[in-house]
Amino acid sequence: MGFWEWLERFFETKDDVLPEKANVIVGLGKSVSKDGKETSPQSRAVALKVLDLFQQSKVEYVLFTGGYHLPVMPTEAELMARLATDKVPTGKLFLEEKSRWTHQNADFSLPIMK
Repeated sequence: MGFWEWLERFFETKDDVLPEKANVIVGLGKSVSKDGKETSPQSRAVALKVLDLFQQSKVEYVLFTGGYHLPVMPTEAELMARLATDKVPTGKLFLEEKSRWTHQNADFSLPIMK
């Protein structure tokens, strides 16, 4: 069992049910591949879960957040959004790409959600 799988067990809440419908779901990016061309496995898992919930009509809008990048690399949010191509219509998908630290994901996402 890898570190992320081990850690996930501590955050998993079996009784925590999702609402019937939410306005927006926020997918937080967790790094990129070493070459900067793809999502990390963790970001990919988050993006695929977000897309699954969107396709089940459980959420109306999708917001991917994460700006981890070097000057020539795409952001976490952009890489996650690439997985949404042809799955989320224009106007339903938003990106927050300015954050560099975890707490900034919320700070920079809130204005977009408003």
